[in-house]
Amino acid sequence: MIKCNFCDSETHGTKNCDKYISDESKKEIAEKNKFCRFCFVESKNEHLKGENECKSNENCVEWNSTQHHTIFCPERFKAFKLFIPQIDKNLLPRFLDIFDFDEKHLLKLALPTKDLHPLKQIKIMDLFSTKKITKFSTSKTTVLNDVMNLYGYDIEKDKLIFNAINSKILICFPRIINIHGSKLSSQMILQILSPCTKKFTSYDSTCNPSISFSEIIQKSPNLEFFSIKDFKRNIQIGNEWINDLLKYSKSKNFQYLRIKLDTIEEIDIEKLKEFVKTKCSKDVTISINYNQELVMDKDDAKEEWEKLTQVRQKLLKHFDDYSANKDHLSSLTIGFSGMNAYPFPLKNAFK
Repeated sequence: MIKCNFCDSETHGTKNCDKYISDESKKEIAEKNKFCRFCFVESKNEHLKGENECKSNENCVEWNSTQHHTIFCPERFKAFKLFIPQIDKNLLPRFLDIFDFDEKHLLKLALPTKDLHPLKQIKIMDLFSTKKITKFSTSKTTVLNDVMNLYGYDIEKDKLIFNAINSKILICFPRIINIHGSKLSSQMILQILSPCTKKFTSYDSTCNPSISFSEIIQKSPNLEFFSIKDFKRNIQIGNEWINDLLKYSKSKNFQYLRIKLDTIEEIDIEKLKEFVKTKCSKDVTISINYNQELVMDKDDAKEEWEKLTQVRQKLLKHFDDYSANKDHLSSLTIGFSGMNAYPFPLKNAFK
């Protein structure tokens, strides 16, 4: 026999009660008669669905509330002893702005009152080139998901792209980032990097203020290709680059690494081996370039050359001479940028 737990009527079920419509009125009756509003089982303690005491496996919203979404259920937050402010139509747009664009759209689709904040159209872009972009539509969100080419872009003279990113008209999840002959800000570089980024190259470009190698790896932990070929640059690598890769890189398939260092320091061979063995592909190429200004047009460059020789001698104790065995897939080279370099096969690092 059908019976409503709220009003005792035998003409309709509990879920279809038309006498007690609001959440508050239902809560009052449920507490008075000591039954769970979720599963309608008599219980002295309030409980949520999924708990042992509750016999219902239905979703939260199905127990009769259309006044809020499941994630905003007051009973849920009461059980977890959490606090969430009331979100009305005035606060909702501001609240949604704290989410990433994909989370924002997912949440809006789930809201029973999604008309409060209409969805923008989304345009997917596979290839982004500064030479082809002249304007952005404010009525839609452009999502870049593949290649981003910044060629000859000067942020001080043209803020179109930077402003589009800041206003979230342009959302960047590029797999490949190529920067050539450009002047950028460190803020912009960090904004276009993401866990989706697999390849990052910078040639003859600068950023202001400077940015660290550590920051880049943290923002794009799945990088597999990293190359810096700048004579004067503001991407600071530092002597902790191996530690940064071991700590922040999640890649298991690093294929190419080209870095430029301002000082010649000893290389931690064991950590280099660990990086190669745990983070790199079998055909990885690593190129360590020291700043050519250390020896270029200097009469007292002998000390720097001696430091490079010492690093080479240490590497020879762990890796074969490149010229002795050319049958290899992976390699490491060290030398002054733009000058002759010393190559080493990395086969021993994978053992």
